[in-house]
Amino acid sequence: MAAAQGIVGADAPSLLMGIRIGRGARPHSLPGQARGARHRTMLFARTLASLVHTFRITGSSMAVLAEWLPRIGAVFTILLGLVGFFRPQLITASQQIELGSPMAASEARVVFGGLHLGAGAMALLLHDPAVYLTLGAAWSMGLLARFYSMIADKTSLQHSLPGIVVDAVMAGLFLGGHLLSSAS
Repeated sequence: MAAAQGIVGADAPSLLMGIRIGRGARPHSLPGQARGARHRTMLFARTLASLVHTFRITGSSMAVLAEWLPRIGAVFTILLGLVGFFRPQLITASQQIELGSPMAASEARVVFGGLHLGAGAMALLLHDPAVYLTLGAAWSMGLLARFYSMIADKTSLQHSLPGIVVDAVMAGLFLGGHLLSSAS
């Protein structure tokens, strides 16, 4: 514990960088580029030391992970929604869906853009486990639908795999926080 407190102390940036600056050393005497690089490195080291200190204060890393997994899922949902809203053809082309009319493009923006944007934004704003569980269940049902489609519609694993991976990762992010917090 004493070693960990020493790392988080005032000397943490130089310790994390593997550089020990003596009392007589003056970093401001470096040339311009080296001074800028040194400043960025010191800023990174201080940020890292602050994160180490934060994790130590807030509890176990499992609790932190359980808190952040659904938030990461919400951010990814928003990112997918932005792509679906502004560039729906990027999603529909990869799924072999043709947008043959303006109405089809509009519908794709609603389904792949608007719904994802709204769900992800509300998940971040409300930060409610029930919302995260709902989104986790929705992504899980999407995953189940992909497997069902492989049987009923005879879609190949090769064509279904990207969607399976996305749905599984998103369901895992939203449900993982609940599973980790209930396990502790």
